Amino acid sequence: MLRYLLPLLVLAAPLSAAGAAFIDPRISVAHGAFCAVETFGESPAPETAAGKIDLYDDVPRIRWHGQIVPAHGVMTFGIVSKSPDGAVYNDVEIILRHPPFRESGVTEQRYLTVLGGAGNSINAYSFDFPEEMVPGTWEFEAIWQGETLYKIPFEVVPASMMPDMISACLDRTLTS
Repeated sequence: MLRYLLPLLVLAAPLSAAGAAFIDPRISVAHGAFCAVETFGESPAPETAAGKIDLYDDVPRIRWHGQIVPAHGVMTFGIVSKSPDGAVYNDVEIILRHPPFRESGVTEQRYLTVLGGAGNSINAYSFDFPEEMVPGTWEFEAIWQGETLYKIPFEVVPASMMPDMISACLDRTLTS
């Protein structure tokens, strides 16, 4: 029996490498992945690899909850947050740490945003270019006035490890 269980444990080890999330009680979150969606605009963000962040018309729904994401251009992953008491947190610094991009060597990206208020907020990442699709631990951290509101690691894995997610997004893309 152990010889059958051992391969499963070895396979599961890289999938749990992302680690535990920290979430301040002032913020409630859902984290995971969803199929990439159209954005309606952008905002300058000079400390990001692209120099901008994309803006969503509506906050996308997390389709796959958890911390494991396949590296593929049809995937987006991140955190949907809400302030249960409606408090607004201005000038929240979002820091995304990740393995070095293949060409540029970028390992960290930063931008300012607002969290809380009456609705949901989203901070997410889409794989727009092949150099960004690097496996390893990616971590979002939201810092407000020197305090961490959330710190959530994700494990980005090769797309071949999660073909069902990729297929679901490709099928949706082909029909929309």
